[in-house]
Amino acid sequence: MRFSRINAFAKVETLYVVRDKRSLGLAFVLPFVLLVLFGSSLSYDVKNIPIVIWDQDRSSKGRELISAFEGSRYFRVIGFWQGYDRIVADLDRAKASVAMIIPPGYSKALARGKKAEVQFLMDGTDSTTAGISSGYISGIILEENLHTLLRMPGLGMPPINPCLRVWFNPEMESKNFIIPGLIGVILVIIGALLSSLTLSREWETGTMETMIALPLRPMEVVIGKMIPYFVIGMINITILLISSVFIFHVPIRGSIALIYLFSTVFTIGTLGLGILISGVAKNQTLANQMAIVLTYLPSFILSGFVFPIDNMPFIVQGITYLVPARYFIYALKAIFLKGLGLDSLYTNLLLLSIFAVGVTILAARKVPRRLD
Repeated sequence: MRFSRINAFAKVETLYVVRDKRSLGLAFVLPFVLLVLFGSSLSYDVKNIPIVIWDQDRSSKGRELISAFEGSRYFRVIGFWQGYDRIVADLDRAKASVAMIIPPGYSKALARGKKAEVQFLMDGTDSTTAGISSGYISGIILEENLHTLLRMPGLGMPPINPCLRVWFNPEMESKNFIIPGLIGVILVIIGALLSSLTLSREWETGTMETMIALPLRPMEVVIGKMIPYFVIGMINITILLISSVFIFHVPIRGSIALIYLFSTVFTIGTLGLGILISGVAKNQTLANQMAIVLTYLPSFILSGFVFPIDNMPFIVQGITYLVPARYFIYALKAIFLKGLGLDSLYTNLLLLSIFAVGVTILAARKVPRRLD
C-alpha cells in the first residue's frame, strides 16, 4: 500500500463529493435538522425495569416490601447486594435502572408508629424510565401504606416514606439522553447513506472499468473512498457536539477526546458497511434502500435509543447485540451524563473496533479486480 496512490484516489472522491451539491446538503444540513426535530419531540414508555436491592434491616417487614416489588409486573429484581459499591457499579453500567435500600431500623420504626424511610436511587440518563419508575414506586409504596394502615388503624400518617434520588440527570431532562442517542443515529444516516453510493456510482456511470485498470489494490480503493466521508463525519460530530452544548445545554461530564475516539471507530465501521452495501447492490437506488434497511432502521429501533432493550422479546434482545449503534449510543450516554472513562467502556470500544475492521475487509473484497 502506498500513500500517494491512496491520496490521489481520495482527491478524486473528494471532487465527486464537492461537485454533488445534494450530497453536501445532505451531509451538513440534515444532521442539524434531525437533531432539532427529534430532540424536541421524542418520548418513551417503559416496563420491566431492572432493580437491585440492599436490605440492611433483614426483617419480615422488609421482606414484605421486597415481595411487593418482586410481585410487580413493572419491576424485575436482578440482584440482592450488600454495600453501595455493587449498586453504584450496576447503575453506572446500566445493568440496573433502580436501586432500593432498606435501612437498618426500618421494622422498628414501623412498630413504633414512626415514619420508616426507604431510599431509592434511579438512573436518570433515561429520564422517561426514571420518571415512570418514580410513579411505579409511589404506587407500590402507597399500596403498602394502605395495608399497614388497615392493620394499624391508630396511625395518622403514611408509615413508609420513599426517599427518591435521581442520579446523572437530576432534573430528568429528556433532551439529556435523547441528544446523545440522536448523535449516534445521525452518524449512521450520514455515513451509511453517503458511502453506499460509492461503488454503485462507479458501475452506473461506467467508470468501473477505469478504476479496475488503475494500479490500485482493493483496500486502497476502500480507504480512498472513505477519507472524504470520514472528514465529513468528523465535521458533523463537531457540529453536533457544539449544538448539543450551546443549543440544548446538554452536559458533557466525560472526556470529549473519548467521544471523538468512539466516533472515529464507529464512523469507520459505518462507512465500511456502506461501501460493502454499495459493492453488493451495484445500483445507487438499491444501495440507498439497503443502507436504510440495514443501518438506519436497526440503529433507530434496536439500539436502545427509542425502545428500552429490556422491554423487547428475548429473541429480539439477542439481535440487538449485532447492532453496532447499541454500543456506540450507550457509550455516548455514559460519557455525556455519567462521565465514565475508557476503563468502563473498553468492551464497547473493542466490539466497535472488531466491527470496523471486519466490514472494511469485507468491503475490500467486494471491490472488483476485473469485469465479469
